[in-house]
This record gives sequence, structure tokens and C-alpha cells, in this order.
Amino acid sequence: MTTRNTPKVGEAVIIDIGEASDIHPKNKEDVGKRLALAAEAIGYGMNVVYSGPAFDSMSVEGNAARLKFKHLGGGLLAKGDQLKGFAVAGEDGKFVWGDAKIDGDTIVVTSEQVAKPIAVRYGWRITPNATCTTRKGSRPRRFERMTGSRESRRRNNLIRQYQGRDRQYLTAV
Repeated sequence: MTTRNTPKVGEAVIIDIGEASDIHPKNKEDVGKRLALAAEAIGYGMNVVYSGPAFDSMSVEGNAARLKFKHLGGGLLAKGDQLKGFAVAGEDGKFVWGDAKIDGDTIVVTSEQVAKPIAVRYGWRITPNATCTTRKGSRPRRFERMTGSRESRRRNNLIRQYQGRDRQYLTAV
């Protein structure tokens, strides 16, 4: 993303306060508060939590994908009773909804339908029901990450391009 590579630029993740049918959220106050936190940290050097958890790495442990994050904002939480919005894919490249659990500063994603995960998505819908947050209330941005060899990634990119033709980020689930 450009915001990660451009100096003195921040972003506010608002997938939890946006509108399903309008790119302009009605809740301007919370959008403004999140952008103000980014301005305070980036522009003025204040020590405030302004960014949600940023995906760092993924490792596969048997039938589970373990996700590590940076910028934890006091620790990971599920808004509501459980983590939602995580999908996982195996070697066939088909994404299914996963069961996600917080394990310390990581999230472990599994699915009975996936024996060996190679990819994980978070918030991969037009209007996601994504419930991951931090103790400070910041949200992670949407992401998709893969493991495996370069050939496996290339094959899965082709699968993803084919599945994406309908422009519904996760219609196979």
C-alpha cells in the first residue's frame, strides 16, 4: 500500500464504521478521531496508538495458520463474543471461513475443511463482519497472505484472479 511507503502519511481503518451501500461513512466523527490520532503520531511525534494491528508474518503449524502482528495497541481482542472475518485456504486455493482464536499476541486460524493452510484472508468482503480489534480500539486493515513456494504462490494467484472475476471478494465461501 502506498501509505506504508510514503513518508509522513497515515491512514485510518474504518471497515467497522463504514456504510454497505455508500463509500462515504455517515459516522464522520469516529473517522475524524482516527485520522487525528494518525496526525498526532506522524505529524507531531506524539506517543499515541494510531494504527491497528499490522500483519507481520504467518506460519503453518499442522492444520493451523498462526498470524503475528505489529502495533498491538495493548493486546488483541475480539469485538463481541468471537473473532470473525478470517478465511483460510488449502492447496486447492478455495477459501472457507475459519475458526480464529487469540493466542497471546497471535491469532490462530483453522478450519475442519482445510488440512494444511497456505493462505489466510481477513476482512475480505465488501462489507466484512470483521471483529478483530485491540485494547485501544484500533482495527487491522484487510489482508491476504500466503505461504509456500514461489510456484505455489503463482498458481494461487491465478486461482485468485479467476475467482475475482465476479468482484465479490469471497463469494466461494
